[in-house]
Amino acid sequence: MYKLILSIFVFALLVGCDPLLTLVIKTDGTLASSVTIYGNVESMYPGNIEKPQSIAKVPFTDSIIKYKRTFGYGVGIWDTATVKDLVKNIDSIIIKTDSTALNLKEKPEIQKYLLNHRTGFMKSLIVIEPGKTVKN
Repeated sequence: MYKLILSIFVFALLVGCDPLLTLVIKTDGTLASSVTIYGNVESMYPGNIEKPQSIAKVPFTDSIIKYKRTFGYGVGIWDTATVKDLVKNIDSIIIKTDSTALNLKEKPEIQKYLLNHRTGFMKSLIVIEPGKTVKN
């Protein structure tokens, strides 16, 4: 009886809990590494607050070389449709290291990059980090 109750509880916990959709942008600690995302700033900063030119720049200052910034987008998983909705608000992603720069300007290449960088429980995380590549 105990195993049945425990099994029902674990099943309900797994079915009833959707993971948080998270976008993590971090730098590796070198001076030359950075990630900048340009896009629809209105959708990210509603109201009358002063809006930055880019959605995200990590690190946001030269004095911090190792930095992590997290954005939440509700609950669920980063499936193709959800990533496609996110990409609608992104114009470009620029990822720099000390030796290379990756400029993603086209929607299909941004979408492919983000889909390839999904990780975590049920692919609920997208991690953008200079110098970290994944196999396609």
